[in-house]
Amino acid sequence: MSNLNKNKELLLPIVTTLGAYGEKARSAEDFSKMKVLVSHYETLLKHTQLLSGIMQDLISGDLGEIYFHLGDYIKAKKILKEIFFKSNKNYINNQIKWAQGLVYFGAVQRELGEYELGRKFLEQGLEIYKKQIPKNYENIAWSLSHLGNTYRNLGKVEKAKANLEESLTIYKRYFPENYSGIGQTLTNLGIVYSINGEYEKARVFLEESLLTFKKTKPENSLGIARTLVYLGYAYKELGYYEYAKKALEQSLKIYKAHFQSDHTDVAWVSVCLGDIYRLLGYFENSKEIIEKSIEIYKKKFKENHIDTTWASIYLGYVYTDLGYYEEAKELLEKGLVIYQATFCNNHIDIASLLRNLGKVYFKLADYQTTEKLLVKALSIFQKNNHPESYMCLEMLSELYQKNSIHTINTKNKNKHQYLKNKSINYLKKALETVKTHFPKYSPHITRIESKLRDLK
Repeated sequence: MSNLNKNKELLLPIVTTLGAYGEKARSAEDFSKMKVLVSHYETLLKHTQLLSGIMQDLISGDLGEIYFHLGDYIKAKKILKEIFFKSNKNYINNQIKWAQGLVYFGAVQRELGEYELGRKFLEQGLEIYKKQIPKNYENIAWSLSHLGNTYRNLGKVEKAKANLEESLTIYKRYFPENYSGIGQTLTNLGIVYSINGEYEKARVFLEESLLTFKKTKPENSLGIARTLVYLGYAYKELGYYEYAKKALEQSLKIYKAHFQSDHTDVAWVSVCLGDIYRLLGYFENSKEIIEKSIEIYKKKFKENHIDTTWASIYLGYVYTDLGYYEEAKELLEKGLVIYQATFCNNHIDIASLLRNLGKVYFKLADYQTTEKLLVKALSIFQKNNHPESYMCLEMLSELYQKNSIHTINTKNKNKHQYLKNKSINYLKKALETVKTHFPKYSPHITRIESKLRDLK
């Protein structure tokens, strides 16, 4: 027994060295090295008789964190959960590893759509860092960035901004200006500004993030790829579809270089690109790429998982543009039920879904339901002071214009003029909103001004 214990002690420096090697591989986004480490760690864990309790936990913790970086969140969750839910003293006594593990586990939960649970673990990890290791500025900033992301998913935009801005302040105060953590937090802030409808501000943050990453990372870095996705989203909302397409195609190329074609991150970017294809009128291409992505999600997650639902909603948008209205309605109404069970009632994603569902009912000539859905969506956007309200206003204008046309041949000229005036007023409000929130030469301004000229 004494010889076995001595052998275990001899293995500890090897395990520690592997941990440091893994930390460097994760920091450098060296996926080939991470995959080699997975093989080594899994082999070591098969020989538990050679490992002390602390070595098993260190290896398991590192393995879970590597799986997170490789995007295998289900395996990461399983491994990290085993460590935390047995309240292992080996981890608890090592405050840095305990806090780090909590943050990773929280980040994993967020990636799997368990936002509230993710928030709980992230806040626990951050609290340990701030109280027990207050000068560990790197991990505090890192934790704040992940927590900000989670608040964003929960629709708590101001809390998201506060955490991300605190993270960025720490990074800029204690680290060089080209530090990769700065790039990551700039991206996360850009995402929040996009979600909040501040697309031009988001574009500035995201482009700054790209410049930061390009100073320290290779061109095929996942940090660059992720930033390009959200830059594409900002371009899309600003109406610059070709720029969005270019950014997303570049991003997808990077993701495919790192991961297999059935990876969920590849599916995520593909859905975003598919939506741009839809907006550019490439409906069949859009349908094909989104349907493939949904199949990937269904293999990894349940059918009602938030990511599968999200992709299915985008397929519903394609079906709408292809004229498959009943199929679109089914997908969007199913998605609405899941979104309402996941998010708060005033969440922007619910408003966007309601607006698009209103579009389907408009195509089905159910104008009463259309108006009800658009007014509800508009109310949510306005409560959030979100510029996407212009879309609801533009659609309400179209609805009233349609109703006015139906009365043009009737004797009730007053009703016709009333409905036409309502259409014009909604369009004027849409134009006012766009001029307030978008650049001077926005294509949205050009389009709405053209519609106004036609109505008058």
